Amino acid sequence: MQIHVAKQGKQSGPYAVEQVQEMVRTGLLASTDLGWHDGMKEWAPLHAIPELGLPPPTGAGGLNVDLARSGPAIGGGGPPADRVKRLVAVIIDSLISGLLVWGVFGASLATGFGLGAFPALGVGVIGFGLVLIGYLGVQGYLLTTRGQTLGKMAMGIRIVRFEDGGNPGFVKAV
Repeated sequence: MQIHVAKQGKQSGPYAVEQVQEMVRTGLLASTDLGWHDGMKEWAPLHAIPELGLPPPTGAGGLNVDLARSGPAIGGGGPPADRVKRLVAVIIDSLISGLLVWGVFGASLATGFGLGAFPALGVGVIGFGLVLIGYLGVQGYLLTTRGQTLGKMAMGIRIVRFEDGGNPGFVKAV
């Protein structure tokens, strides 16, 4: 079996299983670097490829950490997220925003509170504005700090800079 590896966005190989194990043992590769072989759907951390028999990485205090889900999706070594994951992330974000909007309008209609001749409309518009600002604030914060929206977090994907797999920041993410 031949393994292709990707470290810091640069692919190399193929290598024999024993060569990859030796490169990890000597520190040339980390078990969190990505690998791929014929028959795999997508790139995965080396420790997650059963044929290599590598132990999972440990974080502070010796706890196992899942760097496959928290690492960069491209640039840092891996392929972009597939279209299905990206679509599901957008659907999740849309459902959350839709539920918030309809919840505010539904609550204003049910209570009958509001302003002027259209009581429910006043509270609905004010409530919608507040919910929209809050929702966009949360999504904007997550995009700025993590390169993720709530939907992307749920799908385990993120937006990254192609060059180095780093966080793109708010302007480039939006």
